[in-house]
Amino acid sequence: MAVRTNQAVGAEKRDPRWESLLRTLTEDPPDSSFGDALRRVATSAADLLSCRCVVLTVLDRSGSVEHFISAGPDQQAVERAGRLPVREGPLAPVVAAAQIVRVSAAGQGRGTGFATAAVGEVLGVPVHVEDVTLGGLYACDRLDDAAFSDADTELAVLLADVTATVIRRSRLTQAADQRQRWMAESAELTRALLSGEHANPLQLVVERVRDIADSDLVAVVAERPDRRSYEVIEAAGPYASTLQGRVVTADAELASRVIAEGAPRVVSDLSSSSSHSDLADLAELVGAESAILAPLAGGGVEHGVLAMYRRPERPPFTESEVAAATLFTAQLTLALELADNRAKRERSALLDERGRIARDLHDHVIQRLFAIGLTLQSAATQADLRAANRLQDSITGIDETISQIRATIYRLTGPLISAENSIRTRAAHLVEDMTAVLGFRAELDVRGPVDFGVEDDVTDDCIAVLREALTNVAKHAAATRVDVAISVNASELALEVCDDGRGIGAVSRRSGLANLRARAERRHGRLIVASGASRGTRLTWTVPIGAAPGRVRSVG
Repeated sequence: MAVRTNQAVGAEKRDPRWESLLRTLTEDPPDSSFGDALRRVATSAADLLSCRCVVLTVLDRSGSVEHFISAGPDQQAVERAGRLPVREGPLAPVVAAAQIVRVSAAGQGRGTGFATAAVGEVLGVPVHVEDVTLGGLYACDRLDDAAFSDADTELAVLLADVTATVIRRSRLTQAADQRQRWMAESAELTRALLSGEHANPLQLVVERVRDIADSDLVAVVAERPDRRSYEVIEAAGPYASTLQGRVVTADAELASRVIAEGAPRVVSDLSSSSSHSDLADLAELVGAESAILAPLAGGGVEHGVLAMYRRPERPPFTESEVAAATLFTAQLTLALELADNRAKRERSALLDERGRIARDLHDHVIQRLFAIGLTLQSAATQADLRAANRLQDSITGIDETISQIRATIYRLTGPLISAENSIRTRAAHLVEDMTAVLGFRAELDVRGPVDFGVEDDVTDDCIAVLREALTNVAKHAAATRVDVAISVNASELALEVCDDGRGIGAVSRRSGLANLRARAERRHGRLIVASGASRGTRLTWTVPIGAAPGRVRSVG
């Protein structure tokens, strides 16, 4: 009986206002958002402080006000509080210096903004965790029109700690949801990579990662053989077509550090930080302020970086996203390695099958045709002139057929190149992509066996040179027509780009040819540029082929 009496007394002493606040801390109502939780805290705080309204502000990671919530029993005061000057004037130290401020409107000038907000007194308390200020709590005007007391200040500090707990819980929940989404997308991307349905795994990666990371630009930047510069292998987002093949020759210390550490890192203030100049030109191209750089290997890249960029109008990347990216890139690297191994097995099986077909053609078909030719040649010696000529034509046809079969055998035993990765297809795609940049479509002419016997690294260089040449035409030539010719013979590959523009002229455009010349000289080739004084430019890039085996990325 006594116990029941004590429980009844305890129930009478329970304050429903504190119970509501406790539920906000411990429960997540269905369909409840972070803003709803802040509004419940503000409502409870206004009740506990007996004031007309309470304003809660929450800062984002860049220091800007992300949430501005007002609530309380006086609806007019709540509406007016939307104009409370929390970031300037006498209330500025609450967030700027983490100070507790009590301000009376009677002692403030007209320019402080208090007249617009129509408040008499404001008690401002910072909301912070350790040394980080997360926002502010502002109590406006007691209901009894008395001044805020020291006891009110102590209660406001307690309520600010409650607000900080709500903010931290929300951000932890957001980080967990974000990490779960990254891992789910990673699993889906892994399945797509292992399916073997995509000829270019890295292209699939950058397109998917752009959506997963909510980025403006995603690029795979691979270390070049000189180990002092990087090259954009794949990109997705604005200017992607002009980025592919671009060589980053600036200091690559940060990218090298990311690869050496084997862990992603977030980079902020790209536009103003000189220490991040190695990838700053990519960031500058899309106006990015924030980036995540993550190590990446596989898909034909031995040492590379997966770079994700966001513009300043979007929230900067956070450490929680870096943590999610760490797990994501680890699984992605494993998936790319598995996809590479699968492709190698398929390539080996296809080479074996092609070798068998080549042997059958040589050992059976050619030998049979050769025997038939000898029989016809013998018969021609015993026939009359007219019949002998007809037999000789048949013998010539058999010889041509044997030559064609031998050429087919050579192709069957040559490098494996998929139709998607051939020079013909990639050049056609590039010309299509550059149409918007040029303002018209370039004319493309491809001659010779470009789909056979050209290694992937030679193809990559050829496409990179074509992209750079077309970009130069778009930037400097003021041309109305561009003709592109790619030809391959037994010993060399030649790329020719002709425009009807105003000629090179400017020194800046000549300096842009240095990269093209370097690509040619690295392969013991040559670059020839002929330009009139004011009209037309012909660029010819030629490299030898067939002298050494190259890497092959795909099967087909």
